[in-house]
Amino acid sequence: MSKLRLGTYALAIAATFGSQISRADDYDHRFYVAPMGSFTLPDHERGTKFGYGGELALGKRLTKGLELELLGTFTNFQVKQGDFPSSAGSQPSNAKLYGYGGGANVYLMPSSTWLSGLFLHVDVQRGEGRSAPGPIRSYGTTLFDAGLGYNYILSKNGWGFIPGGTALRAEALYRQDAHGQGELGTAYGNEHKYFQETVFNIGLRIPLGAAPQEPAAEPEEQTQVVAPEEPPAEAPAPTPPPCEPPAPGQPISLEGCKLGDTIVLKGVNFQFNKDTLTLNAKNILNDVAAALDARKDIKVEIDGHTDSKGSDAYNQKLSERRAASVKRYLISRGVSADRMSSKGFGESQPIADNNTDEGREINRRVELKVTDADAGKAPVEGGEAVPTSGAMDTSTPASDSAAPAADSATPSDSSSSTPSDSSNAPSSDAAPASDTPPADSGASSGSDSSAPADGTTPADSSSGSMDSSAPPQ
Repeated sequence: MSKLRLGTYALAIAATFGSQISRADDYDHRFYVAPMGSFTLPDHERGTKFGYGGELALGKRLTKGLELELLGTFTNFQVKQGDFPSSAGSQPSNAKLYGYGGGANVYLMPSSTWLSGLFLHVDVQRGEGRSAPGPIRSYGTTLFDAGLGYNYILSKNGWGFIPGGTALRAEALYRQDAHGQGELGTAYGNEHKYFQETVFNIGLRIPLGAAPQEPAAEPEEQTQVVAPEEPPAEAPAPTPPPCEPPAPGQPISLEGCKLGDTIVLKGVNFQFNKDTLTLNAKNILNDVAAALDARKDIKVEIDGHTDSKGSDAYNQKLSERRAASVKRYLISRGVSADRMSSKGFGESQPIADNNTDEGREINRRVELKVTDADAGKAPVEGGEAVPTSGAMDTSTPASDSAAPAADSATPSDSSSSTPSDSSNAPSSDAAPASDTPPADSGASSGSDSSAPADGTTPADSSSGSMDSSAPPQ
């Protein structure tokens, strides 16, 4: 019993060592059965020739580096009759050895590409000898096996009736048959009381059950490449157009614009209650920057306006910030800062009814006003130069988040018509009423809708859509 206990300790030590080699869960953890044939080189004192038999193992891999097994073994030895004197009497023709117990396989290099199947095998078995030659025919014993083995995978995915993961298993073991008898075999009074033998096993290691599924590879994250949005190309004009709103789908042009002309930049909108430009607003301002670059001889004022929602002070500040935001963006597009100024008018200059959604949408606007031009005065009949004015809209529609824009529509005053003084021009030359923007009592208070009786031009006639009643900024 002491020998069996010693073997059990050795087996436990090997199992503990194997469990520490690798704990990664990337191994075949199915139960397996390993039927093997065996060939034994017997101890010469056994009194037999080579031994032939088989071994059966049932086991399970517990970690990447350790397997535990239940074992059963059988070996048949052919007795060498000539090794026994005639006085010993008749000897059996074959001796048999049976054993059953437990073992462990410790994988030495489980992560290696070529040597992952190499393992150290140890086992201890309770044995029984029958028909043994010599004075003792039957005996009990303890079998200790230790040596090296190798599993060579035949098919990972299976082949025919062979399940996936089946391996060819081969072992070379040292065996000690610790029988403890002094008169066993040809030995009489042998002090060793054990046989030392070499055992070779070869067979199959067959997994039981379906092969484990490899974890599905995580899909690679697809990075969507978004092409940068190109600003709309400026449509080339064969001839300089007049200072008027562009046709639908066409970019703005300032080629015909003069001192005092005002354009409402419809569609230059902002995020709600902020001075942050929308993407559509930036696209429109890209065209405005191109138009200003084509007219380097003019300077402009950017005016911001709001509707009547909110307090006067809040709307005033908001309109100033929005006008300044437009200016900053145009600077970023290459327009010189000294060619532009910005002002905010809050809700002070509405051009529509603030009591309706449609009216408030119109009142939220940004305007571009020409404040300086080399050719700022247009010639009229008789060779006399007079100021010109007029507010124009771009063709892009406004949204509900539209920015407060600049000045209100050009008031219907004498700044849009020719003075009635006969010394300058006849009254019949005044601008037609259909060209005059809608009048707004809140947009102007410092000018009259007609020329003074003495025929002189009003003092604010050169300011376009701006009027003297705007609050100081």
